[in-house]
Amino acid sequence: MVSPLPAEICASIFAEVEGLDPSTLFALCRTCRLFLHQAQRILFRNVDLEGCSMRATKSWCLAVTRHPHLAQRVHALSLQLPETMKLQPADGTKIQRALTLCVNLKELKITFEKSSKDSGANSVNGWLITECPFRLTKFHNLYFEHRFTSRFLTAQSEIQVLSVPRGGPLHLSDEQLPNLVAVRVGDVQNLPAGRPLQRVEASFSYYQDYTPLLQYSGTLTTLNLVREWVDDQITILSTMTAIANLLPALVHFGIAEVEKRRSPPRPSPVNKRPDKILQKFHRLETFVLLLRNGARYRVPDSAQVHHIDEQSLKHLASAIMKACPTLRRTVVGHEDEPGEEITCTLRRGLDKDDIQCEMGTEFDFDAMSMFWNP
Repeated sequence: MVSPLPAEICASIFAEVEGLDPSTLFALCRTCRLFLHQAQRILFRNVDLEGCSMRATKSWCLAVTRHPHLAQRVHALSLQLPETMKLQPADGTKIQRALTLCVNLKELKITFEKSSKDSGANSVNGWLITECPFRLTKFHNLYFEHRFTSRFLTAQSEIQVLSVPRGGPLHLSDEQLPNLVAVRVGDVQNLPAGRPLQRVEASFSYYQDYTPLLQYSGTLTTLNLVREWVDDQITILSTMTAIANLLPALVHFGIAEVEKRRSPPRPSPVNKRPDKILQKFHRLETFVLLLRNGARYRVPDSAQVHHIDEQSLKHLASAIMKACPTLRRTVVGHEDEPGEEITCTLRRGLDKDDIQCEMGTEFDFDAMSMFWNP
């Protein structure tokens, strides 16, 4: 039965449901075949196969290979692939063929399967992407060893954001990635030299040596620092002090612990409240601080120690906003028990005293910080 709904109304319906779960879109397709075109436009624009089985990945490859118009819709793609020796040649060929058809792809993320014993980016299967015609703007590589992507990167003249958090130093020739402005690496020592980088994400420096960042001081606006967890040797305060002394002109600054320790030290570490250090930043507009293990903090010039709960999180965020009048947004978060995340976001309005508070229950550092989408 043909739906009497005009195409314009169908488009309006899908404009409302575009952000919903894909299962909702599948249900709409079963309701009316006229919805199929609009649903495909949404479902194939941003394809996330991370965490999916190889069977699901091959199913997607088959769909875009049989229907090239679907491949042309793909704008962003996340893949999770087996380690080098476990990727069957036939499966690799299917993936390579599908990627070649995604001519409009702009954002690509490739990672190892979570069950893989390999945690580093050491796959030799660079041939999967070397001959692809698409021109990316963002490339997140947690899979390929860097030397097997050299030809690929030489052809990718439009990449602006490159994420290679695993692997060694990032050596780029003058011909490679001329538009690169943002880099994510495992250590600041691995950053490419001679590039006018605007945004950097790296791990905490164990030796507190952030001097490689000085080469970007004239262009760098955004810095994210991450670590599995912070301990007594590498503290939040000492790290922030080092950065404030080197890069006082930062506009966006983020710090995050990425793992909850299974056996946290007792008593839990005491972090000194960072508001005094933030006064050294004279252009800072965004500050994000996500802690998973430091359950207490000390008020400056006081012996008073607070356990981090919802109320003290608000106090901490407020103290930070007050200490740094240039701040437009502050996000502080803490994970009390595993999986129990709480965040406090403060936003300053046009009036410096007009500050809005929003509480949340989920850490999303990529979304909260300004590295990926400034």
